[in-house]
Amino acid sequence: MKHKAVTQRIFAWMLALALLFTGILPANTASLTVNAASTTKSSNEITTAEEFPTKIPAGETYTLTADIKLADGQQITDLAGTLDGQGHVITLSGKALAENVSGTIQNLGVAGSVDVTSGYRGSIADNLTGTIQNSYSQAKINDNWNTVGGLAGTIKGGTVRNCYYAAELEMMNGGIAAYAASDARSQISNSYFQSGTMIETVAMAASNADVSDCASKSADELKTTDTVALLNTGIVDTGYIFAVSEDGGFPVLVKGAAEISWTPLENALKQAEGYEEENYTEESWKTLSDAVAAGNALKAGEEVTQEQITAAAKAITDAIAALKNRPTTKPVALPENVISISSQADFSKMDNAKGKYFVLTQDITVNSDYEDKSFYMNYSPFAGVLDGQGHTITFENAGSLFANLSAGAVIQNLTVKGTMTGSSSNVTGPFGTTAYGASILNCKSEISGANVAGFIGKTGAYMGASASDDRDGVIANCIAVGDTGKGALCNSSSNNSGAAIVENCYWLDTLGSGSGAMSEEDIKTLDLVEKLNANKGENGTSWGQGSDGYPYFGENQDYTPGQYEWPETGENKYDIAFQANNETEPTVLENARLEVSPDAVGMANIAGTFSLVDYTLPEGESLSWSFQQRKPERAFEIYEDGTFCVNGTGTAVLQAVKNNSDGSQEILASVAIRSSRIQMTDMKLYVDGEDVTDGKVTVQGSEYKHITVKAQYQGSEEYQDVSYASFIYAADEAGAKLLHNRTDSSSGFSFKETGSAVFTVTAKNQPEIHKTVTVTSAYVPVTSVVPAISGTKEIHSRNANSDGQETDGRVAFNPILGSAVVTPANATNADKVTITSDDLDGTIAYYTNGEKAYIPKQAGTVTFTATIEDTNPQTGETKTVSGDSTVTFVYKNNVKTVELAEENKNMTVEAGKSSAVFAPIVTGELDDQGYDVTEPALKWTYSQRGIAQVVRTGSGYWKKNGDYNVNDPDYGSYLPVAEYQITGLSEGTVTATGTPIDGKNNVKPVTITITVTKGSTADIDVKAKAEEGINSAVTYITEKHSTDGYAYGDEWLIYALLRNGVEISSDVQDAYYQSAAAEVKKWNADQKPTDIERVALTLTAMGKDITDVDGTDLVSMICNSEKLSDGSNELIYALMALDAANAAIPANAKWSRNTIIEAMLGFQNENGGFGLTGKDSTSVDMTAMALQALAPYQERTEVKSN
Repeated sequence: MKHKAVTQRIFAWMLALALLFTGILPANTASLTVNAASTTKSSNEITTAEEFPTKIPAGETYTLTADIKLADGQQITDLAGTLDGQGHVITLSGKALAENVSGTIQNLGVAGSVDVTSGYRGSIADNLTGTIQNSYSQAKINDNWNTVGGLAGTIKGGTVRNCYYAAELEMMNGGIAAYAASDARSQISNSYFQSGTMIETVAMAASNADVSDCASKSADELKTTDTVALLNTGIVDTGYIFAVSEDGGFPVLVKGAAEISWTPLENALKQAEGYEEENYTEESWKTLSDAVAAGNALKAGEEVTQEQITAAAKAITDAIAALKNRPTTKPVALPENVISISSQADFSKMDNAKGKYFVLTQDITVNSDYEDKSFYMNYSPFAGVLDGQGHTITFENAGSLFANLSAGAVIQNLTVKGTMTGSSSNVTGPFGTTAYGASILNCKSEISGANVAGFIGKTGAYMGASASDDRDGVIANCIAVGDTGKGALCNSSSNNSGAAIVENCYWLDTLGSGSGAMSEEDIKTLDLVEKLNANKGENGTSWGQGSDGYPYFGENQDYTPGQYEWPETGENKYDIAFQANNETEPTVLENARLEVSPDAVGMANIAGTFSLVDYTLPEGESLSWSFQQRKPERAFEIYEDGTFCVNGTGTAVLQAVKNNSDGSQEILASVAIRSSRIQMTDMKLYVDGEDVTDGKVTVQGSEYKHITVKAQYQGSEEYQDVSYASFIYAADEAGAKLLHNRTDSSSGFSFKETGSAVFTVTAKNQPEIHKTVTVTSAYVPVTSVVPAISGTKEIHSRNANSDGQETDGRVAFNPILGSAVVTPANATNADKVTITSDDLDGTIAYYTNGEKAYIPKQAGTVTFTATIEDTNPQTGETKTVSGDSTVTFVYKNNVKTVELAEENKNMTVEAGKSSAVFAPIVTGELDDQGYDVTEPALKWTYSQRGIAQVVRTGSGYWKKNGDYNVNDPDYGSYLPVAEYQITGLSEGTVTATGTPIDGKNNVKPVTITITVTKGSTADIDVKAKAEEGINSAVTYITEKHSTDGYAYGDEWLIYALLRNGVEISSDVQDAYYQSAAAEVKKWNADQKPTDIERVALTLTAMGKDITDVDGTDLVSMICNSEKLSDGSNELIYALMALDAANAAIPANAKWSRNTIIEAMLGFQNENGGFGLTGKDSTSVDMTAMALQALAPYQERTEVKSN
């Protein structure tokens, strides 16, 4: 047991270290920056190395009065005050000048060498949260293949200004800092460093810092007067400035005051001249213009300090960085030098299109040869402007024109139509898969395709490296009248950074709901044409009404509203009858035509049933119904028996087909169908047949009810049944909290608490028509409750989803669904049941509230208890109602015999190694019927411990496909595998006895004589060192947080402590929980997945329910995150978080464990390693974490094969 505990502790700290190195584990924070001009309590002079302090407290200043050389390993551990070098030099001997700097170091030179044994170290400071200014280092850093920085290791909220580093670094390092942490923004300015073999960057993750006027320079460049001038630019007045070395070496510090330099402000003002107001938002432009005005005013001033100049310059550059582009919502003007496009082959001209303008000169067709002829477009993003000038691009089973649209790209004045190919896993449109920061303006889509959208796969905002690069994605003044399966305009209107701007866009309601959805009749109007022309802008092509009624680019053509040309159906051998869902008799269809409405349907959108008049089906043959054509495809559905569903407006031709016994087919009749909407004039609401429109109704307890709607249509006085799917059923905010999980698209509801909810029912296509009903739930007490399972339950097939998920490593049997039987069923608190059992460890079976199911693990008897704390809301009295049921789980096919093959009765293995896999021969009572043995596993005992161990290797397999008999009664089931290996532990001989776990028939055990020979590899004991490191880390963390406790952001510290058995008091845990819950409440669907996963892992370690963190379901957030595939980090920790909590995957979730594993394996390189953002480059860190996450699934074929 002790060995296992140590192993678990090592695992936890390895995980924490992996998290640290990937930038997810936050370092401890606490910083105090002391300004150079701060008033100090005391002054201490340093003349020799013996006087050099190990700590400089906050408020104290130490000054160097001579050059000194430190002894081996001598350094300052914590520098919170000020160290003023006064131009002197400290020569280092093995360690950085200071370990932690939260104060200020200034006017100091550093020489000597630093020997690094771990990453993220520097020559002046290992950890910098304070300031290093007017200083330099020429110390050589012997990195030993560790990541280092010239001056600092990790900079977090710190400042480096007017400094240089002059020594070569050979590893992947930062010239100023090794790493800029994301926890707090740092400032690095006017600082320079010597370029080395692999060093050309200020710091790793430099985007986490504000970097200005920093660069790498050669050794010779660093020694020049030009560099000295740069180092003195904007320098803080500390009494020292940089000067050229008299001996030709690197710059030195000398006494003096820097001359006022206007260069930073003049450069900033000149930079601002390059920006034009019309391109940016009013608010961001005002910030810049105010900063420019302040800078010009400063230049006109008489008494100006360098600090004021530096601050004014920074205000301007900050304002420039914060400029936000105006969204492009109107077609743009074209320059004279446009590039003409007249064929699909011309699209090859659009390579490197940024800043270029392209014009379509005629209608063109794009076919399946497009990729071959363009040599470009399907694989690259488009970054220019394409103006269709009212022309049309027709797709003939072609892919998209571009891979995607880049930020700033514009598509305008273009019609796209025809049929496209697409993929359900990567939805596209005619312009590609994504358009983040691009604009699609004044366009029309008549595109068809099951896995495509009208214009683009996804659109949304683009977030650049700075605010000035940010752009809003726009779709404006567009219409869509095609038949796309993945959205009228796009499949998704938001990306990781925000929603797109969609304005003045309209589409057929068959393509989806929303504010722009319109019926076919409404979209074929001159009113819509006028709206489009009013919003096209001065560079937009004009719209007109086409002969088919739809808006198009051109003059108005003749169109008569309501006209419709029915398709030809040919001669029918039999008449077709149709019985509507609200009628009692079928009606023979005249002229084989049927007009229906998507509103006049019943449950499941069933409109009625087709049949053939006076037709008798011959024996041995069958009749089926199928569509000859339908548009859009989703508008109609037909079943084999003639049941007909109408989901929206559209047209179709339906056929009745006789399937002959010889395999031939014969068309017996056809019918033309048209579905259109009728204008609704009024509606009424009903509950249990009672008219409750704008009224009140009371329901009893938690009973489930439906709101049904009857509608009145133009030209009729009657109210008729309509489809529930045509309405939105929204509950008021307070009432919604009283209801069980529901969606606004559902007409059903039930209460989980007493109280009232106000439902507003709104017609989707006519939102101006809506009614309300106030529903009140009356209290119904619980009279009895018992578990929903009892008696004898035969178990056999296993639950494949539990393979690797159960804490004891076993594979559970299939769940037995059900919770409890509550009387009455509609009791108010019927869902507040708790299920417990006398099997506290779940050895035999347990109940899971997530799945609402009982999970058997093995044969045996368990007594389950169902309990409800039933509180009467009127009296406040609580009554405990409970009931028991005893369940005996029995195996389907019990073990009858178990034997070993002769070669497995005596086995020899070398210490430290394992034998070949072997399987005992196990038979069962029902083998002759085709059943597998239900529980074939053996429990192994040993005549002497510590010599060898018999380890089970296989867990389960699917009995399907392959060489399995399809007639076996358990064919298609997931069943256990009992295979073993012998692992040699130490030299000696031992007898291992295998006894069947299934003890029903008292089957005789089998024995193996195992001989373990001496291993060829000497044992290496790392436990003591691991224990020492772990204990040291635990002490460090607990001491650091002994006073302040833990809050959100300290997840990995809490997780590591709890996983290592460190006791954290309930008060401290509760304080953290409240802090985390408050943060979690702020999260939305765009939250960074690793934030969610980090909190989930920690709360699980605390024993908390992560499906209800003060009302927030972290499991659901993980499983529905759009960002989960952004990197392997997100996927790895998602799997670990779900597994740690043994969480059930929510119904209809975007991600499951299988899809997470599949996506994770996509980051694996051929060499077996895993990468962070792709599989081309891998790292030890990511590979180690991936292996931890995949460990429970290592026997899966897809995992093992990789």
